[in-house]
Amino acid sequence: VDGYSEETIREFLTFMYTDKCPSLSTDGDEYEEYREEPTIDRLQDLMELAHKYDVCRLFSLTETVLLERLTRENVEQLLLFAHRFDASRLREQSLQFIVDHRDTLPVPRDILSDPELACELYSLMSRVY
Repeated sequence: VDGYSEETIREFLTFMYTDKCPSLSTDGDEYEEYREEPTIDRLQDLMELAHKYDVCRLFSLTETVLLERLTRENVEQLLLFAHRFDASRLREQSLQFIVDHRDTLPVPRDILSDPELACELYSLMSRVY
């Protein structure tokens, strides 16, 4: 699988064979002591693989972890990613995050350049005012 790190591919294959993903486990399982916090980029790669190979449960689990890590610094990156890979929960929460922080967070230009996202964002903002 070209374009992905060895670690990401290993996690993807582990999930395919065991239904477990060490970097996504949070419940004190056997991986806890070895687990390091996955980067946003690695989580995106894992989610992209899940989307590519239609592994719905991994896609959903990864989306949940990304939702928990949504911040002012990564909201634009995650919204554009969610839009590209049809991650509806991440997309909706990212848009809402921008609306909720509208007084201190400028609307990212890349979002305004996408007509669908811009329309959705303005629709949400109009409900606030």
